[in-house]
Amino acid sequence: MNKAAPHAFGPLNKFIWILAFAPLIGMVLEYAIAHIFYSSSYAANAAVGNGYFFWVTLLLNIGLCTLDEKHLRNHSINTQPIGAAWLVPVYIFKRSKHLQDGPVYFYLWIGTLVTAAIFSI
Repeated sequence: MNKAAPHAFGPLNKFIWILAFAPLIGMVLEYAIAHIFYSSSYAANAAVGNGYFFWVTLLLNIGLCTLDEKHLRNHSINTQPIGAAWLVPVYIFKRSKHLQDGPVYFYLWIGTLVTAAIFSI
């Protein structure tokens, strides 16, 4: 059994859990921001559907990776082996491997990404 498993909900993992659901959170934020910029729901939904607000989800994911990396460094964890925070799936996978947490965050992120993509169609 993985010795880090009991700490899956510990203080080191608060940002990675949010990041695991970031594709869905980003999708909701995209629609919310689009409805602020467009007066009609049809125009807002069309703008999101055309990918005009994709940057919201992208920035959310990269921002959460960066926050997570800084949080790990603040807890004296070497983040050099993890790599760049802007490569979100690579970051999550390498983080899980480096901290020996198992790939649950990576698979959850992939699952929420696929779910968000399906709902965006």
